[in-house]
Amino acid sequence: MENLAKNIFKNLSKKRRNYKNIITLNKFKFDYVISDLCEINEEIDIKNKFEKIINLYDNIMFTDEINIIYNINEENIRNKEIKILGREFVENNKDKCKIIYKKQSYELNEKLKLIFDKNKNKNENILNIKLIGINKLSNLSNMFNNCYQLRNLPDISKINAINITDISNMFNRCTNLKYLPDLSRWNTCNIENISGLFKGCSSLKSLPDISKWNTSNFKYMDDVFNGCSKLTEISDISNWDTSNVISMKNLFNGCSSLRSLPNRSKWNIINLKEDAKYYCFNANIESLPNFENGYEDE
Repeated sequence: MENLAKNIFKNLSKKRRNYKNIITLNKFKFDYVISDLCEINEEIDIKNKFEKIINLYDNIMFTDEINIIYNINEENIRNKEIKILGREFVENNKDKCKIIYKKQSYELNEKLKLIFDKNKNKNENILNIKLIGINKLSNLSNMFNNCYQLRNLPDISKINAINITDISNMFNRCTNLKYLPDLSRWNTCNIENISGLFKGCSSLKSLPDISKWNTSNFKYMDDVFNGCSKLTEISDISNWDTSNVISMKNLFNGCSSLRSLPNRSKWNIINLKEDAKYYCFNANIESLPNFENGYEDE
């Protein structure tokens, strides 16, 4: 059953665009015709079969909670609190998620009161919390905005991103974040706004593979890599579908260590509203792209 579930959704992810008349079950969408894709010939009770498979697939592939790790400094110890989430994210999702800290449940909050165990050294320099309810969310914008002590997000690759529409400023100014786990499995088909996604992540030297993201609904790409001063390379994003993008100002602004860009000759920028020639402004890139008639020249 486990292998069947994996194979079904492997095929489903490839064919999803072709099937628009769909039944919604759980967090996935599928058509009766998926039976042909999956080589399942039974027509009776197919709905129940897929309900079971979808639930199993969710348990295998996705998590509804993520671990978040922060650095603790002397100021945090003195004040006994630390900023853990962006203000706008908390305001948008206050009733949807919970924080688990020291085995206790807390309401979503921008800052967390630190508790030090009597039998342990108060100079602990790591904070580990859990965020519960992540798969209920459709808006992850500003999630860690200005959380400069964010250190690691080991489970974020297992988020079910199918319902997410906005990840703008998600890691904005996370200056201590040195790496991210694999995000290539994120289903980004419904995301419209990625502006400022990695903006100000000045410690990031590399990014996970985002080349296979479904970008067909992306509209806003301003400042995505702005201020990633240590970033030396980006995965090959030459196949990104940018046909609906209307803004990508300062996309690579301040990427002072980035020397080249992937070949973006396939990028359709017909709907871009600003002058595309300046979207790499202030990046020390040795060769800048030229755009004509909505496409980049090779």
